[in-house]
Amino acid sequence: ESERGGHLVKWESYVRQRTATRKFEFSNELKTLIRQGIPADFRSDVWRDLVYARVQDMMGRKGTGYYQALHELSDKKNTLMDKQIELDLLRTLPNNKFYNHPDASGISRLRRVLRAYSWHNPVVGYCQG
Repeated sequence: ESERGGHLVKWESYVRQRTATRKFEFSNELKTLIRQGIPADFRSDVWRDLVYARVQDMMGRKGTGYYQALHELSDKKNTLMDKQIELDLLRTLPNNKFYNHPDASGISRLRRVLRAYSWHNPVVGYCQG
């Protein structure tokens, strides 16, 4: 229990420091913390900030409308990847209320992200898992 509490204290310190500096940098400290697990209280913020830190330079090069442009492109053209994405959407998180039926709120969001990524990275396209 005390080890677990110590881990939470380390995350609290890390998040507080990051919030003060507004920088989320990849480091050995961060890698160690992540490998030990991200506490539920911080998980959504940490993942959001990790993704942002990772794509920040690309956003500068591609512009803020890049994701929207990918989405519009994927709406105009269907690919073989789209068929596979549709097959996998309901299999992704079948026990989660946001993904367990075709009209669930998460399905359209997930479809949008997967289709945009398949256009962003055509070498990979779409790959389940």
